[in-house]
Amino acid sequence: MAADAFAGWQQHKDFLLDFMQMMRARSPLAMRQREAEGRNLRGAAITGVTPDRHTLTVDSLELRPLPEHFIRNFTISKTLDEVKAGASWMDQLDWCLRYTDDEKDPYCTTDQALFMIGTAENPPITMEFLYHTDTVLIFPMCWQACLFGSTRKFDKSYDRAHPGQLSSIRSDQKRYANRFVVSPVAF
Repeated sequence: MAADAFAGWQQHKDFLLDFMQMMRARSPLAMRQREAEGRNLRGAAITGVTPDRHTLTVDSLELRPLPEHFIRNFTISKTLDEVKAGASWMDQLDWCLRYTDDEKDPYCTTDQALFMIGTAENPPITMEFLYHTDTVLIFPMCWQACLFGSTRKFDKSYDRAHPGQLSSIRSDQKRYANRFVVSPVAF
């Protein structure tokens, strides 16, 4: 794709969205969110089952936090389910690609595979927020190209990135990154 400045990106759109979904589901942020979900679960140990399998006996009626191995398995299982589910939720968005050929003014990537911008300040990441008309989903593919998704229709599905856009995205990424920013040049 880079050989033709990503001009034919749309023929690879399904693959790119699936890749984006996989990267999102496996990101440190997503893993932390699923781990927190697992830590909020409560349960009891089953100590017996009747022969007809209609009645269970538990060790306590007081539910308690689940063991670490359960939380780890829950987190991994949920991650695999999200990857397996694919990117069908992204089909409801309009997509465009912006590119640059200036290595001194690149896109960057961070520990968060994709991020969103919109009018809400630090909103919870819900489907309602994702589909809000002011929300833009941003997925830097490499230093040369970035995908943008929104419920609003983009004026052009493919174009050269405006330098102000590149600078603004890098600024947002530095603000949102928790562990690292990867770029071909230092900023």
